[in-house]
Amino acid sequence: TEIILPCYPGSRRAHIPVCLLLGLCDHSFFGKILYDNERCARALAQLQQRTITGRDFLISCCDGGFNAVFLGENGLAFTLMYYDQLSPFVKEHGDYMHDYASVFDNYDDIYFVEDTWESYERIAPVITRQFNEWLEWCSIPSNLAMVYSRQKSEILYAHSK
Repeated sequence: TEIILPCYPGSRRAHIPVCLLLGLCDHSFFGKILYDNERCARALAQLQQRTITGRDFLISCCDGGFNAVFLGENGLAFTLMYYDQLSPFVKEHGDYMHDYASVFDNYDDIYFVEDTWESYERIAPVITRQFNEWLEWCSIPSNLAMVYSRQKSEILYAHSK
């Protein structure tokens, strides 16, 4: 299943928020499917070394779209909970697009944020804080059960397409 983002109509800039989220390579979020592909494994290494940006990675390995099967178990679980405005985690801690808009509030249009490592450095502390909050939130057994129930349904859906 594709992770759906609000879109800047008709613009290639609609990918910018997810490109910056790809900086999560710092948290080893990606799945085995990308590491098993030689071209993608090279691109992941370049992303981790910051010689390419998230957008370069999306174009190189993901045909411009980011699919749930590209994420590892923690990456998928966190992303599902952090993107979905209706998720129980978001109700307590806020969602990615709200955080993104807050960090880049100096832009008239958040889709004109540059896909650079400098932009990632601005959003990285927020993503890291949210990730740590999510880990703590998941330490509550009932929350963890919701996460993996939801994750399982997303994986089944992605593989049925």
